Amino acid sequence: MDKELHKGRWAKRIGLLLEGKTVVIVGFGRIGRRLSQLLMPFKVRILVVDPLIKNSDADVTTLSLEKALSEADIISIHSSGNGCIIGKNELRKIKRGAFILNASRGGAVDEGALIKALEKKHIAGAWLDVFEEEPYTGPLIKYPQVMLTPHVGSYTVECRKRMEMEAVKNLIKVLRKY
Repeated sequence: MDKELHKGRWAKRIGLLLEGKTVVIVGFGRIGRRLSQLLMPFKVRILVVDPLIKNSDADVTTLSLEKALSEADIISIHSSGNGCIIGKNELRKIKRGAFILNASRGGAVDEGALIKALEKKHIAGAWLDVFEEEPYTGPLIKYPQVMLTPHVGSYTVECRKRMEMEAVKNLIKVLRKY
């Protein structure tokens, strides 16, 4: 709608509430945990997919990826692995109209399979901040239901300062051993 208004067109589109939706968080490390905290006020059901987390470890429900995908309205990927998590087989298990968000690693979502699912209107939309090849110039730029950002998930002044300080502290810690 922002793009339409910038073009001088008043084009309202009805949206969806978060309340009552099921959000699947794939990867429940620091970022996945923080996302779950941020979502709590929106009264969503949170499911976690992470082989290192047990139900007793956190106040969340953990499921296998296969089971969680069939219940998801929104899938948010925050894993640290480099392999494909959402491919053709996984996309088939996701219920119609779901959204996929990837802020983890390029390649976590199979781009070709995602395009097919978007074209069949099986997947309602996606947001991708990471890509196998960056800068990204691939075919997803043609899909208005896909929001693309140039790997800026941590691009804030505060986050950058924190990351730099953490790197310096780690370097000092290692150098003190010598």
